[in-house]
Amino acid sequence: MSSNTSKRFRQIGLIAVGSVFGVIVTLAVLVGLKTLTGDSNSAFESNVSSTAESRDTLGKTVRSKSDGSSNRAQDLGLLNFLVRAPSAFARTEALYTLLQSADENLLTQLFEQSEKIGSRSLQHSTQTAIVQRLTTIDSKLALTAIDELPSDRRIPLISAVFGEWSLIDIDAAVAHAKTLEQPRRHAALQGILNAQDSLPQVAKEDIADSLQIDLKV
Repeated sequence: MSSNTSKRFRQIGLIAVGSVFGVIVTLAVLVGLKTLTGDSNSAFESNVSSTAESRDTLGKTVRSKSDGSSNRAQDLGLLNFLVRAPSAFARTEALYTLLQSADENLLTQLFEQSEKIGSRSLQHSTQTAIVQRLTTIDSKLALTAIDELPSDRRIPLISAVFGEWSLIDIDAAVAHAKTLEQPRRHAALQGILNAQDSLPQVAKEDIADSLQIDLKV
């Protein structure tokens, strides 16, 4: 083989090797660009998603702050479950479970929170349960808790307190009722008589007479 022929074969080989190398380099560049583009798109999509979520969260926060019912629920404190209970029975069950383990300080706080209840009927039933439970601990404190309420709301709760009190100690309940002014004394008597329905009529009349109230009127 002549030297010219050998040179020609070497040139052809170098060209082939160079072509293959060029193809490899080109493919590597294309793959790299695709990876970078994909990462960039992912980062962009992530930023867009994060921004959208942030806006959505902010919107919900603003709406929540402007929602009066949410504010009222927060004002209810431990009683906020009242507005979320799935049924009246569930509400009653949860309320009495809470009251059963509450001490006098917590009961006083719960009574204050109950003033935020929007429904008058729900407020009354809740406050009745609270003062009845408080009466079992300290009857006079229960009366103090309701002392500043308007008359139309205070009178039924006085009856609730004295009804519960009479079941614990009827003599003490009657003795304290004697110290009250009208119409609180009437409310106390009504509560006692309702709770002590099984008392003979004569005993009921004796209690009324001791409170200077005529049952026949």
